[in-house]
Amino acid sequence: MSTPVVAEEQRDTIEQVCAELGITADAYTIAKPAPFGGRHDGWHVTLKRGTLTLETDFWQGTAHREFKRFVNAWALPKSSEGWRKVTEARDLPHHVKRPTVHDMEVTWFRPIPPKASDVLGCLVADAGHVDNGESFEDFCSMLDLDTDSRKAEQSYNACQRIALQLRGFLGEHYDRAKNAEY
Repeated sequence: MSTPVVAEEQRDTIEQVCAELGITADAYTIAKPAPFGGRHDGWHVTLKRGTLTLETDFWQGTAHREFKRFVNAWALPKSSEGWRKVTEARDLPHHVKRPTVHDMEVTWFRPIPPKASDVLGCLVADAGHVDNGESFEDFCSMLDLDTDSRKAEQSYNACQRIALQLRGFLGEHYDRAKNAEY
């Protein structure tokens, strides 16, 4: 006699949560450096759900860019469409050929706006660090941070603010988003 196979309960994905709740994102680029350092493209994002909105700054790595190469000056893209000229080789992803001194081609890039699910997933993850009433000391222990750090305290306070904003934005759907796969 064989043992019956019990199907594992399927968890929603954060994309499903956004789709079913009608969450959308509007974003525009910002010239503010990421508070955690590194090379990132900054965005000011407004998440919308019906009449509710949640605004936040959001950063994505340079892999979230579209690249084009141009030989003819007349075919260059318009900066009004978000295109920027690559001025440093480190702005190029690993799969794009590195230009040489003799190249006539010019590479341009345009940051790709974040999706609502990406922003919501990151916010839910940040809120999760303080969601169960963790103390500042527990927060630092969980993330291997120094309890005598002002930066750690600022991160803790930011996570608390995010958790409150998300609860207001998602309402009764907060736990569903929190438990969704991202």
